Order: sequence, then C-alpha cells, then structure tokens
Amino acid sequence: MDSWPSFWTHNKPLYEDMLRKGYSFKHNKAEGLAHFVDSESQYIDYPAGYITGPCYQDTGSGRPWYASIKGTDGWRQRSFTNRQEAVDWALAAASGGNSPAREN
Repeated sequence: MDSWPSFWTHNKPLYEDMLRKGYSFKHNKAEGLAHFVDSESQYIDYPAGYITGPCYQDTGSGRPWYASIKGTDGWRQRSFTNRQEAVDWALAAASGGNSPAREN
C-alpha cells in the first residue's frame, strides 16, 4: 500500500484550510524539510491532525520506520518494524482510533 494517497486524503482538508488562511507550503529538498510559511516566509506550524511520514531511519533499534502526527500539544511519533505498521498507526491515530502500537 502506498501511504501517499491515504495520507493526502487525510491531510487534504487541513492543507486546504492552511492555504485559505494565506499560508503556503514550502519544501526544501536539500535540507529534507517541509512546512508552512506565512507571507513573510516565517515558519507556521502544521495544523493538529496533520500526518508526516512514513520515514525510514535505521538507528539500530529494530524499528526503523516511523510516522508523526501533529497534536494540539506537539508531535506524536511512533516507530515500527515495517512501513505498513507506521501507515496503519498514523491513519488510525489521526482519525481518533485506537492503536495497539506502543509509545516509543
């Protein structure tokens, strides 16, 4: 399963709301960063519920895949043994569903 269509479907209303508020989305491929900016190119935080990932970073933990969800009080991030677990957790958690994934 490709996560991009699923994550985009989830994020699209949040993304469109940010655009309506006058923000734009900036993706700096050289730095691997993506975020919203205002008209003066100042960083604007992602809206609550926005999903990023899944990303791969092998730190030797045996759980190299992770996804993140912006909450009202910061980011929720979990790591998993495989990509699909990260996708499933992010979609369930962002939709308010329960997930068997443990906190890392």
